[in-house]
Amino acid sequence: MVITLWEEIHNNLDKPSGHTGSQRLTQKINCNEMIPSFSLSQLTDTKEKEILPNIIMQINKDLQLSGNQYEIDEKCTAQQLVADLGNIIQKLLQTDFSGLLNLFYRMDIPESLLLKMMNETPDDLTQNLTLLVLKKEWMKVWLRNKNL
Repeated sequence: MVITLWEEIHNNLDKPSGHTGSQRLTQKINCNEMIPSFSLSQLTDTKEKEILPNIIMQINKDLQLSGNQYEIDEKCTAQQLVADLGNIIQKLLQTDFSGLLNLFYRMDIPESLLLKMMNETPDDLTQNLTLLVLKKEWMKVWLRNKNL
Protein backbone atom coordinates (compact mmCIF):
# COMPACT_ATOMS: atom_id res chain seq x y z
CA MET A 1 0.00 0.00 0.00
CA VAL A 2 2.83 2.45 0.74
CA ILE A 3 4.39 1.90 -2.67
CA THR A 4 1.00 2.45 -4.30
CA LEU A 5 0.53 5.68 -2.35
CA TRP A 6 4.04 6.86 -3.23
CA GLU A 7 3.48 6.12 -6.92
CA GLU A 8 0.14 7.89 -6.74
CA ILE A 9 1.82 10.95 -5.22
CA HIS A 10 4.30 11.20 -8.07
CA ASN A 11 1.61 10.52 -10.67
CA ASN A 12 -0.88 13.05 -9.31
CA LEU A 13 0.94 15.98 -7.73
CA ASP A 14 1.43 17.83 -10.98
CA LYS A 15 -2.05 17.14 -12.44
CA PRO A 16 -4.58 19.97 -12.62
CA SER A 17 -7.13 20.03 -9.83
CA GLY A 18 -9.95 19.11 -12.27
CA HIS A 19 -8.98 15.42 -12.21
CA THR A 20 -11.18 13.13 -10.15
CA GLY A 21 -11.54 9.47 -9.24
CA SER A 22 -8.47 7.30 -9.72
CA GLN A 23 -6.64 10.22 -11.36
CA ARG A 24 -6.58 12.20 -8.15
CA LEU A 25 -4.81 11.50 -4.89
CA THR A 26 -7.49 10.80 -2.31
CA GLN A 27 -5.54 8.75 0.21
CA LYS A 28 -5.67 10.49 3.57
CA ILE A 29 -2.70 10.40 5.89
CA ASN A 30 -3.70 10.02 9.52
CA CYS A 31 -1.15 9.86 12.30
CA ASN A 32 -3.15 11.63 14.98
CA GLU A 33 -6.90 12.17 15.16
CA MET A 34 -6.44 15.70 16.51
CA ILE A 35 -4.52 16.83 13.43
CA PRO A 36 -6.66 18.22 10.59
CA SER A 37 -7.27 15.90 7.67
CA PHE A 38 -4.54 16.18 5.03
CA SER A 39 -3.97 14.81 1.56
CA LEU A 40 -1.05 15.60 -0.70
CA SER A 41 -3.43 16.84 -3.38
CA GLN A 42 -3.96 19.90 -1.16
CA LEU A 43 -0.47 21.04 -2.09
CA THR A 44 -1.57 21.49 -5.70
CA ASP A 45 -5.22 22.52 -5.31
CA THR A 46 -5.79 25.99 -6.74
CA LYS A 47 -7.13 27.44 -3.49
CA GLU A 48 -4.26 25.90 -1.49
CA LYS A 49 -1.37 26.88 -3.79
CA GLU A 50 -0.34 29.78 -1.59
CA ILE A 51 0.31 27.32 1.23
CA LEU A 52 3.14 25.46 -0.59
CA PRO A 53 5.76 28.25 -0.26
CA ASN A 54 4.85 28.60 3.42
CA ILE A 55 5.31 24.86 3.96
CA ILE A 56 8.72 24.99 2.27
CA MET A 57 9.73 27.98 4.42
CA GLN A 58 8.59 26.12 7.57
CA ILE A 59 10.54 22.99 6.60
CA ASN A 60 13.66 25.06 5.90
CA LYS A 61 13.27 26.90 9.20
CA ASP A 62 12.94 23.63 11.12
CA LEU A 63 15.92 22.14 9.25
CA GLN A 64 18.07 25.14 10.15
CA LEU A 65 16.93 25.35 13.79
CA SER A 66 17.55 21.64 14.30
CA GLY A 67 21.16 22.03 13.15
CA ASN A 68 20.79 20.36 9.75
CA GLN A 69 22.67 21.72 6.74
CA TYR A 70 19.98 20.89 4.17
CA GLU A 71 17.67 23.33 2.45
CA ILE A 72 14.81 22.96 -0.01
CA ASP A 73 14.49 25.39 -2.92
CA GLU A 74 11.65 27.76 -2.04
CA LYS A 75 10.49 27.87 -5.67
CA CYS A 76 10.17 24.11 -6.12
CA THR A 77 6.99 22.35 -7.15
CA ALA A 78 5.01 20.07 -4.85
CA GLN A 79 6.49 17.05 -6.62
CA GLN A 80 10.03 18.39 -6.17
CA LEU A 81 9.28 19.07 -2.50
CA VAL A 82 8.25 15.45 -1.92
CA ALA A 83 11.36 14.16 -3.72
CA ASP A 84 13.80 16.59 -2.06
CA LEU A 85 12.37 16.05 1.42
CA GLY A 86 12.50 12.28 0.88
CA ASN A 87 16.18 12.55 -0.10
CA ILE A 88 16.97 14.63 2.98
CA ILE A 89 15.21 12.18 5.29
CA GLN A 90 16.98 9.24 3.64
CA LYS A 91 20.39 10.92 4.09
CA LEU A 92 19.63 11.67 7.73
CA LEU A 93 18.51 8.07 8.32
CA GLN A 94 21.73 6.75 6.79
CA THR A 95 24.29 9.22 8.11
CA ASP A 96 22.91 11.33 10.96
CA PHE A 97 20.18 9.62 12.96
CA SER A 98 20.58 12.05 15.86
CA GLY A 99 20.10 14.90 13.35
CA LEU A 100 16.86 13.26 12.23
CA LEU A 101 15.72 12.98 15.86
CA ASN A 102 16.57 16.66 16.40
CA LEU A 103 14.55 17.58 13.32
CA PHE A 104 11.58 15.53 14.47
CA TYR A 105 11.80 17.10 17.92
CA ARG A 106 11.79 20.55 16.31
CA MET A 107 8.81 19.58 14.12
CA ASP A 108 6.98 18.16 17.15
CA ILE A 109 6.89 14.64 15.73
CA PRO A 110 7.00 12.08 18.54
CA GLU A 111 10.07 9.85 18.54
CA SER A 112 7.71 6.97 19.29
CA LEU A 113 6.22 7.26 15.77
CA LEU A 114 9.69 6.92 14.26
CA LEU A 115 10.53 3.96 16.47
CA LYS A 116 7.27 2.22 15.50
CA MET A 117 8.21 2.55 11.84
CA MET A 118 11.77 1.24 12.20
CA ASN A 119 10.75 -2.30 11.19
CA GLU A 120 9.74 -1.12 7.72
CA THR A 121 11.95 -1.48 4.65
CA PRO A 122 14.25 1.51 4.11
CA ASP A 123 12.19 2.77 1.14
CA ASP A 124 8.89 2.43 3.00
CA LEU A 125 10.38 4.11 6.05
CA THR A 126 11.64 7.07 4.00
CA GLN A 127 8.31 7.43 2.23
CA ASN A 128 6.25 7.24 5.41
CA LEU A 129 8.50 9.70 7.24
CA THR A 130 8.32 12.10 4.30
CA LEU A 131 4.53 11.99 4.37
CA LEU A 132 4.52 12.42 8.14
CA VAL A 133 6.76 15.51 7.93
CA LEU A 134 4.66 17.02 5.14
CA LYS A 135 1.51 16.49 7.13
CA LYS A 136 2.96 17.98 10.29
CA GLU A 137 4.39 21.02 8.50
CA TRP A 138 1.14 21.53 6.57
CA MET A 139 -0.71 21.45 9.87
CA LYS A 140 1.54 24.16 11.35
CA VAL A 141 1.08 26.42 8.34
CA TRP A 142 -2.65 25.73 8.10
CA LEU A 143 -3.22 26.54 11.77
CA ARG A 144 -1.13 29.70 11.53
CA ASN A 145 -3.07 30.89 8.46
CA LYS A 146 -6.40 29.98 10.02
CA ASN A 147 -5.67 32.15 13.04
CA LEU A 148 -4.77 35.22 10.94
